[in-house]
Formats: sequence, structure tokens, C-alpha cells
Amino acid sequence: MKTPVFIRSIRGYFISNANTTVYRIAVTAGEPAGIGPDLILAIAQQIQWFEAQSVSYELVVIADAEMMAQRADQLDLPIHINRVQLDDAAQVNPAGQISLLHCPIAETAVAGQLNSANAEYVLETL
Repeated sequence: MKTPVFIRSIRGYFISNANTTVYRIAVTAGEPAGIGPDLILAIAQQIQWFEAQSVSYELVVIADAEMMAQRADQLDLPIHINRVQLDDAAQVNPAGQISLLHCPIAETAVAGQLNSANAEYVLETL
């Protein structure tokens, strides 16, 4: 097996070897009181993130780790949150697991109740 090579590109870090290339795609969970966290958690239950024959993708969620864990509990969805840093090698996540780049929230989010104290958080995740 060929030794993996880690490459930095404008698309982010990815790992390349003879069999596959794993690209990293970052998404934000959006407004913490909105539906974005729910959608990410629901999708994570269904699929292995974007795995294809020779190219695979790691979806990295930019959000508050505790907020995502609390929302998963509220929705009764099992989730494993794998905290990552931008310089970590990309990896494909199995169903039920997300990669997360932690961005701390100002105040606890309550689904359906906007909180202006978290406006800076929403901008920071962009």
C-alpha cells in the first residue's frame, strides 16, 4: 500500500493515497436556535458522508460541540462528535458520527427561541 500524502489546498486539507482522496468540506450549523443543527444531526444518522469510488469527503460542522450534543439529546439521536482542527488529516465519518470544528456559543441555545447574545457566534462560524 502506498504511504498517504497529506496535501494543503485551497479546498482544505486532504489525504491522498493510491486508492482514494478524502476532501474536507466545512459547513456551519447556522442559527443555534434554528433547524440547521437538527438537519445536520438527522443527515448524520443516514449516510456515510459523501463516499464515492475514488474520492471521498469529510463534512466538518462548524458549531458549538455542547450545543450539538444537547440538540442530539433533545431529538433522541445517537451521535458521536469527533472534534477536529483544520490541520488534522481529513477522514470519512461513518453514519452516526460528525466531525466538528468547535466554535463556542455565548449563551445556551433553546430550539425555536432566538437569542441576540448568540448573533456574534453565528457570524463567527462563517
